[in-house]
Amino acid sequence: MTAGPYHVSPAALKRPYWCAATSVPRFLCKLNVMAFVITDPCINTKDTACVDVCPVDCIHPRKDEPEFEQTTILYIHPEECIDCGACVPACPVAAIYDGPDTTPKSQTSLIEANAIFRSGEPDTLAKAEALVSAHVAAHPELMAIPPADRASAHTK
Repeated sequence: MTAGPYHVSPAALKRPYWCAATSVPRFLCKLNVMAFVITDPCINTKDTACVDVCPVDCIHPRKDEPEFEQTTILYIHPEECIDCGACVPACPVAAIYDGPDTTPKSQTSLIEANAIFRSGEPDTLAKAEALVSAHVAAHPELMAIPPADRASAHTK
């Protein structure tokens, strides 16, 4: 059986070091899944403590990137993130959830925003920011809460 550039038997895919969903070695499996999602407490906060602790520089835009002033929220690049979790405790407003499955329903539009944003690509910036703007318009009750208290107001 061919699995991408790998030749793997069906029996091998059942072993714990192969990702059955994508037929790639388990260490590469994460590349196809979004690990973390930044949600609405980050909107208009953009505290970069998470950026500072990220070992692979996957949270954008950084303060030195041209998009920083244009965006209302930070984004985690799902293909660059290594799923280390360093960003979660670093976020002072508890805006980061450890994946789409744990992200509250009120924040689902921001999952897509995180998935499409790519630093340096104006089209993805516009699409992601449009989703954030729609989220703000759809949730005035959440946006009225101070960012530091907003995460506790999220419901599943």
